[in-house]
Amino acid sequence: MRKAHHSQLGLFDTRATARQTSVRAWHDVKRHLSPARAAVYAAMCLACTEAGRPQTATEIAERVGKAGGRCVWKRVGELVQAGYAVESDTRECGVTGKSVLTYKPAAKEPSE
Repeated sequence: MRKAHHSQLGLFDTRATARQTSVRAWHDVKRHLSPARAAVYAAMCLACTEAGRPQTATEIAERVGKAGGRCVWKRVGELVQAGYAVESDTRECGVTGKSVLTYKPAAKEPSE
């Protein structure tokens, strides 16, 4: 089994960079999402927090890693439709160099 890259996010990642409010929000949100959506949502939250700006789907896929990377684009769209994420601005992707749409977690949880 290949060792995960240090920048890849595990489903139960407990890095010190996560704020306590983010951890509480994560526990509230994860019970409403499938494991794949939850992993992508967690990667998006961490990537946006660490970078200090919205992230592209490819940048989020880098966090999820090779195993979940293929599903990221579809899951991001589902998170937007469900109200957990929002489309932000367009900028050059740090991975592909292409001008693409960025995403960030929604300001508040959707009502269920």
